[in-house]
Parts: sequence; structure tokens; C-alpha cells
Amino acid sequence: MIEEYKDYVVNINYPDREIIKMLTLRDEIEGLLLNLEERGTDLEADKVRLETFDAIIRKEMKLVYRKLTASLNPPTLSRGKKDSPLPLVVVSG
Repeated sequence: MIEEYKDYVVNINYPDREIIKMLTLRDEIEGLLLNLEERGTDLEADKVRLETFDAIIRKEMKLVYRKLTASLNPPTLSRGKKDSPLPLVVVSG
């Protein structure tokens, strides 16, 4: 799992929607590490690797934030301005 996370971190130019997968994967890794530590497994090397990748993400936080925002708020398909009023049509009779 850490290798998969590393692939996301190293190749940060993936499509915007992939950011949610990366962040979810990071949370899953954290949960697994905590679980294994509770069982007495020494994970110091894995934690150091994870922290190294986390540091890279922190350096790229603006890009991560933009990707996250774009994935949660996809652009609208309309060509007009957002919330533009409907045109007024006058019918004379």
C-alpha cells in the first residue's frame, strides 16, 4: 500500500479525481499501521517512508488543494455565467 501511495506522490500530475483516492489510501495506511503497532509489530522503517512521502505532499499542498477542489466541484457544462438571470421576453398582443 505504501508503494501505491508513493506512486501517487511521485506522479502528482494524475487526473484531479485521483486525489481523493490518494487521500483515502493515506488514511487506510495510517489505520493499518496503528493496528499493526497495537499488535507489537515494529514499523519504524515504514513510518519513516510514509513521513517522507507526506513531506512531499506538504510541499505540493497548493496543487493538492486545487486538485481536491476540482474533484469535489467539477466545472459546469453551461457556457453562460453562473446564476445568470433568464432573458426577459416581452410578448405584445
